[in-house]
Amino acid sequence: MGQRSKAIGIVGMHRSGTSMVTGALHILGAYLGKREDLVPPGEDNPEGFWEHARIVDIHERILSVLNRTWHTTVPLPDKWWKSPVLRPLREELTDFIQAELLPQELWAWKDPRTSLLLPLWHDILERLQVDPFYVICIRNPLDVAHSLKKRDGFSIEKSLGVWNLYTLSSLYWLRDKPKIIVHYDHFLEDWETNLKRIANTFHLLWPQQISELQHRMSRFLKPELRHTKTELQQLFDHEQIGSSLTNTYKLCLQAEHSVQVLASDEFNQQINDFYLDYRAAANMISADGEDSNCRIQIFLPSNGHYSEQHSTVARVFPDGKFHTYELAFTDDLSGDLRIDPVNIPSYVEIKSIEVIDEKRTVLMHRSASNHFAGITFGHGTLPLGEQSTSLSFLSTNHDPQLYVRNLPKITNASPFRVRIQMCVYKQISPSLGEKIDAVFTALDRRVKTLSYEIANKERMIQSREGSLQRIEDQLRDRDELLRQIKDFLLNQIVVEQFVDDHRDLTGYFDRVDAKGNKIFGYGWARNPFNATVSSEVILTADAENVLIGHCVANKERKDVANVFRDKRMSRSGWEIVLDKTVLQPGLHTIKAYMYFRNQKKAYKLNGEFCITIE
Repeated sequence: MGQRSKAIGIVGMHRSGTSMVTGALHILGAYLGKREDLVPPGEDNPEGFWEHARIVDIHERILSVLNRTWHTTVPLPDKWWKSPVLRPLREELTDFIQAELLPQELWAWKDPRTSLLLPLWHDILERLQVDPFYVICIRNPLDVAHSLKKRDGFSIEKSLGVWNLYTLSSLYWLRDKPKIIVHYDHFLEDWETNLKRIANTFHLLWPQQISELQHRMSRFLKPELRHTKTELQQLFDHEQIGSSLTNTYKLCLQAEHSVQVLASDEFNQQINDFYLDYRAAANMISADGEDSNCRIQIFLPSNGHYSEQHSTVARVFPDGKFHTYELAFTDDLSGDLRIDPVNIPSYVEIKSIEVIDEKRTVLMHRSASNHFAGITFGHGTLPLGEQSTSLSFLSTNHDPQLYVRNLPKITNASPFRVRIQMCVYKQISPSLGEKIDAVFTALDRRVKTLSYEIANKERMIQSREGSLQRIEDQLRDRDELLRQIKDFLLNQIVVEQFVDDHRDLTGYFDRVDAKGNKIFGYGWARNPFNATVSSEVILTADAENVLIGHCVANKERKDVANVFRDKRMSRSGWEIVLDKTVLQPGLHTIKAYMYFRNQKKAYKLNGEFCITIE
């Protein structure tokens, strides 16, 4: 391999300035990927995330395989990056880096999830002979917690736990790597000093003409987007924050402006102790109950079926608070999604279900705003109705199922995610019990109303059934009368002579069809003696000319009128319908004749057909 490219990884907790620092490095010349491949700006980050959508998608799928989410407080399993299950994702990430980023002289990547996945990146970059630098972004944990509470509805305690894991994981796995710590507030207040410190530490080119850089940075940075800034003493005085977190934050502040402190054995030993202590405590707490095993699983249809092979799993927090879960997919989507929202008996509320593409564009949205259109309940769910802002139901077993219909079709294996905002109650509190009782009371009233309506409809149906029976009797009487009339007419037809060759005769036997228990004969005929008088037509069977049908030729045949240019022929069509029972089983020859009652003669029309009666 030729000259190594220079790479910078931006890590640290969400809402801690990783986007801000990455955007600044991009202005300084670091390649992040094609603009259209980056995650687009959002309401919570209007200046852009500066994340490559492909990297974020792969990270999400790795965490999903490990039964984790980006907001986990539980460390990943021991030696997780060596798992054979992750080999396809590891190779996918390697191929992406090699094709998209490695050809660049200076490139960077940013996704806070990298903080949890650093061992995998170390292995990949070592194989590719890349020695990266790292920027660890930090921010007052309380400010991060307030930001996540506003954006995701997380509790302060949960967000502090996530902050501790991300920060300790970054510092622990980067002990022997070139790195620098950047504080969110300090960078926002003096970007030039902090950006130059990064450039000097990593030997990046600094522009000789600083005016252009200053102009671009002034347009990029928006200090007004910072909504909270907590004083350090408030963090230390907060009753919900333990010494482990505050000690970690103190160490970060000490090492922010001193590469020597950051690289010292004493610093690394303290981080090592803090991380291992946190890991042991978190694993012990997560193993204490079943919460860590509570999960959501989403299935894609495959040949009309749902299988584990085409599903993704994520951990669910049954704490009675709303959380946002994102599950990533790369298979085609064509059909209905099956969602198993939990795997425990519980009470569940869903605020929204969305399908988003790799650029986070919303392709499908279901919520109370559209009455959760297309969502149906399946096995193991007891619907409690649509609330003002959510869809609520009881999970009655360990395999409840929802189905989402009328979805957009996604092909060519385009990466996409299903995003669900959901709240799960594992324990039924008194207030929740009252809420469920109220729903059941309303359902009981509805059942009684429906029972009354069903009884009324049954009476109406019985009344209509009586009317239908009377109509059926009348139709049966009519059919019998028609049969008698037909028999009478046939009996009135007397043919003394059948003429099989008559040159002056105009008419044709077009075809005969057998459908079900009926025989249909079609054709046209014109009275050669008086064109204004409709002709009578009879059908006969076999050489004996057994009379089997009769009609008057008065059906519309504009095609005949057009051929003969005679409007009087427009009503020359005829059709005879008869039961198959008039013929014995076997092969029969059917002929059509024009019948002249006054002459008692029948003149054969052109055409005859054979028909077999089974």
